[in-house]
Amino acid sequence: MSFTSLLFIFGFLPLSWLASCAWTKKTSVQNVILLLLSLLFYAWGSIQNLYILLILIVWNYCSGLQLEQTQDMPRKRRLIFWSSVLYNVAVLAFYKYIGFWFGSILPQTQNIHAPIGLSFYTFSILSYLADLYLNKCPAQKNVVAFGLYVSFFGKLTMGPISQYTDFEQYLKHRTISKDRFAHGMDLFLKGLVKKVFFADQLALVFAAMGNDSSFLGAWLLSLAYTFQLYYDFSGYSDMAIGIGYLFGFEIPKNFDHPYIAKSVQDFWRRGISLYPRGFAIMCIFPLAEIAYPKKSIFATF
Repeated sequence: MSFTSLLFIFGFLPLSWLASCAWTKKTSVQNVILLLLSLLFYAWGSIQNLYILLILIVWNYCSGLQLEQTQDMPRKRRLIFWSSVLYNVAVLAFYKYIGFWFGSILPQTQNIHAPIGLSFYTFSILSYLADLYLNKCPAQKNVVAFGLYVSFFGKLTMGPISQYTDFEQYLKHRTISKDRFAHGMDLFLKGLVKKVFFADQLALVFAAMGNDSSFLGAWLLSLAYTFQLYYDFSGYSDMAIGIGYLFGFEIPKNFDHPYIAKSVQDFWRRGISLYPRGFAIMCIFPLAEIAYPKKSIFATF
C-alpha cells in the first residue's frame, strides 16, 4: 500500500488515526492497535513478507532479553550479540543477493525478491541491538512496543531509519496536540504534492525523453532525472515524518535540501546521508565500537 494511493489517504490513514488516537489516550493500548495496523499495512502487499517481519521481531526481541540477562557474562553476551547480528545480516543478504550470486547456477533463485522495506527494518533492529549491547538503553521487555518500533507503518517500507534511543521515549508515552497534528498534516500534504505533482510527472518526462540523444535532450533528461529523484526522496521523507507527528512520534529529519549544499560534505549531510550515513551512524559505528572498543577513528567521521 503506497502513501500516495487513494486507499491509504482516504481509508487506511484516517481510520488508523481514529482507531488508535481518537478512541483512547492510553499509550499501551495505542501501541497494540498501531502494531496490528502496521502488520496489516505490511501484509497488504504480501502475506509471505509478513512472516519474515514477524520472525525477525520475535528473534531480536528474545535476543535483547538475553543480552540484558547476561550482563555479568561478557563472553556469552558477546556471542549472543554477534550471533544475532549475523542472523539479521544473513537474512538481508539472502533476499538481496541470492539471485545475483547463484542466478547463473540456479535460475530459480532469480525469482526470489527481497521483501519491501527489509533493509530499513533490518538496520533499525541492528541499531537496537548495538544500543543495548553498549548499555545505551535497557532491553525492551514489551514485545508489542518492540514490534511497533520495528514495524510502525509510517517508516516501515520507505524509511527514514530511526535510531532506537530516539524512538524509545515515544513507546512509553506520547501526546498529540493540535499544533503537532497540524504540523504533521502540513508535512504529509507537502510531501504528497512533491511526490504526485512533481516526482511522478518528472518520471513521465524522463521516460518520454529516454531516446532523445540531442544535446538539449540530454540536458533535459538529466534535469528531469535529478529533480525527480529529489522530489521522490523529499516527498516520501516529508510524508513519513508527517505521519509520525499525527500519531505522536517525532521521526528525525534526514533529507534537507541537498541541492543548496555549499560543499560535498554538506551535500552528504543534507541528502546523500539518507541511507549510507544513517546506516553508518546507527549500525556500522556502534558495531565497530563493539568490535574494536579501543579504537576511536570512527568518531571522527
